Amino acid sequence: MLPLSSFTDAIVATVLLRPAAAKAVSPGVASAAVSEALGGRAVISPAFVRAVSAWESIAAVALLTPALRWAASALVAVLGLSFALLGTAGSIRGSKQPCGCFGAESARPLGAVNTVVGAFFIAAAAIHAFGPSHIDVSVLTFTVLLVTILSGGWLILSQRRTGWVVVKNFFRRWESAS
Repeated sequence: MLPLSSFTDAIVATVLLRPAAAKAVSPGVASAAVSEALGGRAVISPAFVRAVSAWESIAAVALLTPALRWAASALVAVLGLSFALLGTAGSIRGSKQPCGCFGAESARPLGAVNTVVGAFFIAAAAIHAFGPSHIDVSVLTFTVLLVTILSGGWLILSQRRTGWVVVKNFFRRWESAS
């Protein structure tokens, strides 16, 4: 039987990787949203957002590296606490600025969803730290495969409109060539 940590690690790694990529490419969206949630007093630079993006990516990879078990747990807990606090600040201030927190196509501002995701990350960090280790190769392989499936599914789902345009254009060209 697979440990609960395989599932929570796969979900956390997936939820970290996709938004990390979006923040790395377009940090201004998250920068503006965080600044708004903090009352506009603090200006979060795009360079800082890119640094957070790098830490999110490192945390996702560390979750899948048995030797980094404790570091991964600590990093995910810190990120989760940050997300929860920013979500709470966004809820209190009534944020309207999209944060791009769940990918570039996300139009949702910082708020309750971020708070819940942050709380989930904190719980997942505890499960990762105190649950069974990923030293078993079959468990680690399953977890990595699950991250791949979840990430691919999320990408397909979020890009389905563009995908349909590409498929339709392909068949139009194919029909006109025959």
